[in-house]
Amino acid sequence: MNRLPSGLRKSTGGYKHPLYARPAKRRVSVVPSLTPEQIAEKRAKSDAFIAEFVERAGWNKPHPALEKIADREARVAVEGDTDLNHDNVEAAE
Repeated sequence: MNRLPSGLRKSTGGYKHPLYARPAKRRVSVVPSLTPEQIAEKRAKSDAFIAEFVERAGWNKPHPALEKIADREARVAVEGDTDLNHDNVEAAE
C-alpha cells in the first residue's frame, strides 16, 4: 500500500467490496447414482453403526425411574390405587 502526502493509505485497487463483487461461478459436482443394492448396503451399515453407538452409550438400558413407574403400575393393577395423596383420600365421616 502506498501512502498519500496526507498520510492516508492508498489502496492498489485489488480489493473488491463484498456488496459489489460478482459471485464466483460455483463448481458442479457429479455424483454417480447408486444402485438399489448399494443403497440397501449403506442403510444396513448405518443401522449397524447406530445400534452399536446406542449400545456403547448405554441409552438402551432400562432407567431406574422407568422401572419404578412399571413397578407402581403393576402394584396398582393388583391392589388398586392405594396412594394416600390429597386427590384420592375420602372425606372422614
